[in-house]
Amino acid sequence: METMSPRQRVLTALAHQEPDRVPFDLPLTIASYNKLRRHLGLPATESPFGPASDIAWVEPKVLSALGVDFIRVHARGPKNRPLKINADGTMVDEWGITRQRVDLDEGIYYVEMVGHPLKDATREDLERYPWPDPYDEGRIEGLAAEAKFCREQTDYAVVGHLAGSIWEMAAYLCGFESLYLNVALNPGFIEALLDKLCELQMAMYTVTLRKAGPYIDILRLAGEDLGTQMGPMISPEKFRQIVKPRLKTLVTFARDTLRQYNPNGKVLLHSCGDIYPFIEDFIECGVDILDPLQPRAAEMDHQRIKAQYGGRLCFHGGIDIQHTLPFGTPAEVAAEVRQAVATLGQGGGYILAPAHNVQGDVPPENLMAMAEAVRKGSD
Repeated sequence: METMSPRQRVLTALAHQEPDRVPFDLPLTIASYNKLRRHLGLPATESPFGPASDIAWVEPKVLSALGVDFIRVHARGPKNRPLKINADGTMVDEWGITRQRVDLDEGIYYVEMVGHPLKDATREDLERYPWPDPYDEGRIEGLAAEAKFCREQTDYAVVGHLAGSIWEMAAYLCGFESLYLNVALNPGFIEALLDKLCELQMAMYTVTLRKAGPYIDILRLAGEDLGTQMGPMISPEKFRQIVKPRLKTLVTFARDTLRQYNPNGKVLLHSCGDIYPFIEDFIECGVDILDPLQPRAAEMDHQRIKAQYGGRLCFHGGIDIQHTLPFGTPAEVAAEVRQAVATLGQGGGYILAPAHNVQGDVPPENLMAMAEAVRKGSD
């Protein structure tokens, strides 16, 4: 088959057709990115998303070196309520959530939530809470120009990260213990909170897609993690009662708004862990692409999921970041890639990627082995 451009390859796979090879995506943390840059003889860099983020923006020459098929565009932060850094180093974002940077070895760090402003809130408190302004002009400053450049001056598929979550944001605002206690004891509060978050996120999509929508191939919805390693975080019954109606509203709105600008645009939903009981629900919500197919989570058997849902859903992810990428040999990484391609890539509908952002404990040699194995396919 004639070699395709990255964008052609991705769009072919998303149309449930087999491209020249399986598309490849590689989301990195800044620690893993700098290890990779040193391996490639490049100087270290910093996350462009500020001190509250450990996510890297991977520049095109590195994408090209590894055969990655995607480039990312992110909404900006607000002007009127920028990140507040306290004297003790903690950081408060526009939502009122407090975070603290935790430094580990070799430049590896993560950002931990240490303050949840709605932990003890009541339904009445939601009316008085100082919510972010979704129309803050800072969110779109330079966004259209960057998205247009990525679309017109590169041949990568463009992924937009343009607004936030509802279920995960509820957890961040309340704290996980408070969230689940309220699900059981005060579901009306959680429903009201999710309704408010859905309203705000839809407004943010309205603003950001107006600028970036014509240039976006895939709209990545912010994470809505619903699974642990061993099973769902919430019962399917509670999910369908409380979460699903709001998630469907958000997904439908985001997808329909994107398609006003790009009729072929697709929506990707990230949800970690064992989320097998929710896959049919995600399809009913309007999700086009499911990420990350965490391979070591219970019930996330790739062969079964592909056979059961592969005709109605595309998949992104599938490569283990818990054991294989950080601790496996390059040969073991390549073997896992070949297995994923053989299982998930048949008939298209699959984008090979790590099952989460690559962490700083992953050797760059294993990333190079993954990239090389993708090029070779399942042979």
